[in-house]
Amino acid sequence: MKRLIVLAAAFALAAGCSRAPDRIQHGQWEFEIVMTSLDAPGLPPEAVQQAQAALNRPQRNRECVTPDETANPLADVRGQLTGNQGMICETSEDQFSGGVIRFIANCRNSNGAAGQLRLTLEGRYEAITLLADVAIDAEIPNPNGSGPMSLRTRGTFKGRRVGSCASR
Repeated sequence: MKRLIVLAAAFALAAGCSRAPDRIQHGQWEFEIVMTSLDAPGLPPEAVQQAQAALNRPQRNRECVTPDETANPLADVRGQLTGNQGMICETSEDQFSGGVIRFIANCRNSNGAAGQLRLTLEGRYEAITLLADVAIDAEIPNPNGSGPMSLRTRGTFKGRRVGSCASR
């Protein structure tokens, strides 16, 4: 009986000291982003109303995460910032390891026009789940020339592995 108690205690200690995973598992993942706050001085009222309508409404999607993508999960975020948005970005934090997510990017327009964006992701992950706080602070030129428009939004980003990817 004593041996069983000692083994149970040793097992509990080992489990409590286990390292966080270095990677999330590849497979089918469901992601959810929820914008929880919005501050948009200077934006046109229609744009503010449209953004406010999305507050606290989860946006979900599923996608197959490949083994290559699990090796560098933040590559897609970097690619979306620079490729799709025409931004030049510098990262001051870029960590997705040991169970920690910490990514901070400061971006500006690649064409030299005024405007800037700061994206921050901070959270934790395990092999089959992740949860991060998202913050976006942007300043863009006002088309009517009356000073810059600002956008500040906060939210959460969740993910969970839901199975294997479908065969192609």
